[in-house]
Amino acid sequence: MKEKDILKAYEYARERYATLGVDTDKAIAELEKQQISLHCWQTDDVLGFESGGALTGGIQTTGNYPGRARNIDEVGVEQFQSWIEWARENNFKLDFNSTSFSHPKSGDLSLANPDPAIREFWIEHTKRCRRIADAMGKAQGDPCIMNIWVHDGCKDLTVNRKYYRELLAGSLDEILAEELPGMK
Repeated sequence: MKEKDILKAYEYARERYATLGVDTDKAIAELEKQQISLHCWQTDDVLGFESGGALTGGIQTTGNYPGRARNIDEVGVEQFQSWIEWARENNFKLDFNSTSFSHPKSGDLSLANPDPAIREFWIEHTKRCRRIADAMGKAQGDPCIMNIWVHDGCKDLTVNRKYYRELLAGSLDEILAEELPGMK
């Protein structure tokens, strides 16, 4: 869309909102004072529909983001440096999260998985995500908010709830042990 068409459309919208008592210029001026936080997630690098199977979580993606991680060694701050620079150049704040579903190793459990190899994979993934969030927060001069998205709720449906809760607690203790002041 050309800039003149955008401006023309805005003028029309301004007039329509004015009939309702809304000053759009004033509203935009107020919005310009607000910080915007963007969830960069892992862009579109988690696999979704192209896998042919059912998704195990809420993010439904195509997985076709250029340069998406093919393995855990490719999940690091350097892969997100362009996001960090873009946000800095545009005065945006970034939030982040670790996602432990819609992946061949997620199954029913990740951080509470009784298989040590699976559990360690997700612990390492989440630690790396925390380090990415820390780097984002340091670059933006404001802590990056990071959510740990884990689908291990089925620990509540088992006969041995305590065992799975202890696994999850131990995983979280290990993940959160590293002091990372650039993120919350």
